Formats: sequence, C-alpha cells, structure tokens
Amino acid sequence: MTVTEARTILENKSEHTVQEVKDAKKMIRELNKGGDMKKEVPVIAISVGMGKMKKPKKKTAMMRGGMANGKQHMYSTGGNVTDKLSPGLKALNKTRPDVVKKILSK
Repeated sequence: MTVTEARTILENKSEHTVQEVKDAKKMIRELNKGGDMKKEVPVIAISVGMGKMKKPKKKTAMMRGGMANGKQHMYSTGGNVTDKLSPGLKALNKTRPDVVKKILSK
C-alpha cells in the first residue's frame, strides 16, 4: 500500500473494509512518527543574535611606572622604569648635567 492509497482509504472509509482502514491508519501513523527516535544523531546548532553590551564605567587609568631621571612615568600595563644612569654617570651628573644629557640623548 502506498501513501496516496492510504490517504484515499481514510478519506472514503465507508467504501473500504475495516481491516483496510486499520492498515491505512497504521501506515499514516508510521509515516508521521518519522522513524526510530532512539538512535542518537550528532546535532550542530549555530545561532546569531543581537544583544546590548555594557559600556565601561570609566576609562582605564594609567598605572604609575616609577621615577626615572627625576620624572614620574606612567604606564598603562604597570611596567617598571629603571634608571639608565650607571654609578659613574650619576656622579658626573652632579657636576656636569649638560654632558650627561648629551650622552643619553644619543
């Protein structure tokens, strides 16, 4: 029995036997069932949506990096500032700061 035959039997029940109607109902029920539901099949779902994002409360502040050459330095990642002056340059800086500036500017 095909699907179209089962549908025509169910449309005109009075023209067919009780057994034919039962068989047609059974066939339609099997088709509506969709097969074996116990079998697990992998499923992939992709969704796209829109949502509101929270705005940051305040701008990220720069962190103190430390003092170097008498100046306060600021770093966004919180790095550390080290002095480029060796003990000899520090001693020279006390007497001749102009010479040390030339050395460090190169």
